[in-house]
Amino acid sequence: MALATVPITATGSYDVQLALTLKKGYHAAAVLPVGAGQCILAVGSYDGRHAGLSLVAGRDLADGNPTLVKTAERQVFLPVGIRTTVDVSVRIKGENADVTVAMNDKRIVAWSGKCLSLTVSDSWPLPGKTFGLGSYRSTIQWHTVRLGRLDETDRSLKCVSFDATYKPSSVYSYYGRSAAPRAVFVTGQGTLHRDGYAFHTNRQDSPSVIVMLRKTEMIKRIIIDNRRGRYASANTGLVVATSIYGRKWTTLWRAKAVQQSWLIDCTLPVRARYVRVSRPSAKSSYLSLAGIRIHAAAR
Repeated sequence: MALATVPITATGSYDVQLALTLKKGYHAAAVLPVGAGQCILAVGSYDGRHAGLSLVAGRDLADGNPTLVKTAERQVFLPVGIRTTVDVSVRIKGENADVTVAMNDKRIVAWSGKCLSLTVSDSWPLPGKTFGLGSYRSTIQWHTVRLGRLDETDRSLKCVSFDATYKPSSVYSYYGRSAAPRAVFVTGQGTLHRDGYAFHTNRQDSPSVIVMLRKTEMIKRIIIDNRRGRYASANTGLVVATSIYGRKWTTLWRAKAVQQSWLIDCTLPVRARYVRVSRPSAKSSYLSLAGIRIHAAAR
């Protein structure tokens, strides 16, 4: 077993992207801080066919761990000599957390629960807020570790979108069924649709969603969570605009690239009650997102 500490820390929500190439063996691992907890992300453990988070409620991947995922017979997670990208999303919600893991844009792990139910074995000792990279009987070339913090602990801010309402510009339907918008987009409570989104528009020009706060606020920060899974890359060209009455809109921000989450900090507070997220340049396309948090100045 080999383990190296990465000199970065995270105390709240974050996204981290790992790029690696397996040179020999089958097993790569990363130590992840998750709020008050900590866990190991194992990829290619045992015979190269197992992956998941460990320990969960004291259970290793061999002990009925609910995050365990296996490849098909005669396939492995990490082929030798092939560069692999692993994207990890950690969202802290009080004492609880959501952790999702994708490999090469394909989701392999999705876990929700109490942060303290995630622990590491004594053979992987690292301080609780520290990242680590490791391997077991394997040689790994680690190319990059890219961390994006989403710090929502600023006491000068308050979240004002938990009791908001929202409306997408259309509702996706398939085989006679509609993917009804779910409240989790603004509340942060509940479950997403199976494919990792809270709402999904139909195919249209300039798809959008409008969030209406309970009252006009001085908005200072907006965090948008992209949908999960392989179609997250479709959400190109996002634009955020604000309005006091929902009629005249002022552009606040334009996305430069597709990300798992977008953090928008306002240089000066913006007075608004309505927030619109759209893809104004999209033609005959969709918009589907997982969540939004709108923060205003705390009084």
